[in-house]
Amino acid sequence: DSCRPAPVGGDLSRQRARLVSCGAEFTAATTHAGDVFTWGRGERGQLGLGAAHATTPLLYPRSVMEGRRGGQDRHSRIVACVCGTHHCIAVSSTGRVAAWG
Repeated sequence: DSCRPAPVGGDLSRQRARLVSCGAEFTAATTHAGDVFTWGRGERGQLGLGAAHATTPLLYPRSVMEGRRGGQDRHSRIVACVCGTHHCIAVSSTGRVAAWG
């Protein structure tokens, strides 16, 4: 929490952000490489990081999903991730959708 703008640290500080979206007490960012990072409160799974982050707020961004995961969709990347109150929805460059929270 800060009353003045400050750089966001963690793993996201080494990436080029494309889009940032805010939910209720959490944030998600999509990078130009197609990765998704989340941070904040995750009591309802909205960080996409599993139960380990459900009770303690995450102060710095952590990677949730990499844009290029291989497999059938190896040429796609995440182009947008938007937040609702307690959930996130990501869409890939090939139109695939992932949701969590």
